Amino acid sequence: MIPARAALTGTVVLFVVGCRRAPPQPQPDARSPMAEGVHRFREAFNQAECRTIHEEGSTKFQELQPLERWLGACVEMRADLGVLHVVAVQSSWWDGSGGGVEGVGYFENHRCGMRMWWRIEDGRARLEGLQVERDGRNWSAPAEPRRQWRLPPSGDPPVRDTRWRNEG
Repeated sequence: MIPARAALTGTVVLFVVGCRRAPPQPQPDARSPMAEGVHRFREAFNQAECRTIHEEGSTKFQELQPLERWLGACVEMRADLGVLHVVAVQSSWWDGSGGGVEGVGYFENHRCGMRMWWRIEDGRARLEGLQVERDGRNWSAPAEPRRQWRLPPSGDPPVRDTRWRNEG
């Protein structure tokens, strides 16, 4: 039988040794390419670089959203909404090759619901689809997102992630 004092000392030593272990290293955030994509989108949108947004979009985005149509929609959004101050992401999902974010876009003139779909191509998140909604007004690129955009895997609820604030 171990004396109570020895058992207590052993427990304290074990506790102290356990506390001195290095904390687990943070794992890379799988959504970080999308966070960078949202930031790049916001920067280009605010600089009126609508052509750059299209050129940096995914292959699918470029195929389904002709440049002229995108330029018209982008110019119209900028005229109506103003600059995009921040996208406050309320939920996101990721499957390794692409994903989506949903949240609120705080523009100069309005607050809007936003959805953005991303695809990883050449190691970067590239815009695959965009939807902006304000007071019944809806901008979508490509024009018919329900038929052309892949939805999150069924049964996997969106991940609530309020850490994303891509303020300039």
